[in-house]
Amino acid sequence: MFNSLTGAVSATGPDYVRIQTGGIEWHLEASGRTVQRLAGSRGEVRVPVYLYHREDVMRMYGFADEHERRVFEELLTVSGIGPRQALKILTGVTARELQQLVEHEDVKGLSSLPGVGKKTAEKMVFTLKGTLITSADGTTEPVSDIVQALAAMGFEERRATEAVRGILSGDDLPEDAGARESEVLRRAIVELS
Repeated sequence: MFNSLTGAVSATGPDYVRIQTGGIEWHLEASGRTVQRLAGSRGEVRVPVYLYHREDVMRMYGFADEHERRVFEELLTVSGIGPRQALKILTGVTARELQQLVEHEDVKGLSSLPGVGKKTAEKMVFTLKGTLITSADGTTEPVSDIVQALAAMGFEERRATEAVRGILSGDDLPEDAGARESEVLRRAIVELS
């Protein structure tokens, strides 16, 4: 599975970035925010990617950072939202703003995003509420895996979500994503026990 591409930006368009690496030019579909961020890049850049593969379609998507990719993946869990619509949403709103709209159940605000109607906005609230948490450093992290793991251990889901939110609001967590997730899980188990 592809995780990222490192190379020079060879071209950009309104909804794509092309990365030249090792004699191959990769075409990555991307949000407008990602395109803006990478358009003026000089030298090598590292672009997190997501490979979307179905029977008749294979596309690669590029992201400004790991957090944008995580939120993109969470958006794909919402019934009726595909990769292109997820990119439109991420062009219209930052990951942090999206989290706030979802947590406040702001269906009207979500409906104002590109390609999102009232029914899709309601599905987004239903599916994503409690899964996109903003940590102390301002990044948005999907935590549904941690909450599901805690629920599988017998902890009540709402309490688990609150515990994970509280832990993520601290500023003493490891920077490495894997170590961070393990530490959040460990602390949540201690707190809920």
